[in-house]
Amino acid sequence: MKWLGTPFDRHDLTALAQGAAKVPGFTPGTSGLAVVSLSATPLPEGEIELVWGPRDVVAAWRP
Repeated sequence: MKWLGTPFDRHDLTALAQGAAKVPGFTPGTSGLAVVSLSATPLPEGEIELVWGPRDVVAAWRP
């Protein structure tokens, strides 16, 4: 997980995909990628399976 103060872009997606490939159990093309971004995520739909912003993170912790 990396909390950026800038929009999540293609450079960040490449780094995420490369890092995820090192996680045991991750299967490229089968396992999904999740992005939690403080800022916007200006990437086309379909490249990331789950995108959360600050409100989503806070809502996940509310009963």
